[in-house]
Amino acid sequence: MQLGTLLSDDDAVSPVVGVVLMVGITVTMAAVIGVFVLGASTTTSVPDAEFRYDAHQGGDDKWDGDASEQFVIEHDGGEDVELDRVEVQYAGTDVSSGTLSWVDSTPPSGDAWRPGEEWVLEDTGGGGDFGENEQVLVLWTTPDGSGSQILANGDLP
Repeated sequence: MQLGTLLSDDDAVSPVVGVVLMVGITVTMAAVIGVFVLGASTTTSVPDAEFRYDAHQGGDDKWDGDASEQFVIEHDGGEDVELDRVEVQYAGTDVSSGTLSWVDSTPPSGDAWRPGEEWVLEDTGGGGDFGENEQVLVLWTTPDGSGSQILANGDLP
């Protein structure tokens, strides 16, 4: 075999380069597909919403069982919040489900809580009273029910 023929023979270079390129393209495609398939999350992000609280303490400006005591939570702006994912708590107790018999909980109508709509908690005088410095929370639950996030919290004055 002559040295000139050996140096000028490049038949094996093309198949090796082709195999390396095909392996590189395959790995890149697998990575891109893996990111889309495995990185696609089914969890929904927490709604970006602002809330404002307004406390009506009754005729004598005290939390003492007046029939006119109300705590109003107003959606003050941002995204709509699905009502089936929201829970309102007063002093650690869910009032959105009617657990406290002396609190009348009136959520917004419809399936979503939209800006400008109010959720009203009212003291019905049936054996309990709103208390000073008690906390009211608006909790949002993930679609799969695995976790929750506080959207807003406020204290009664």
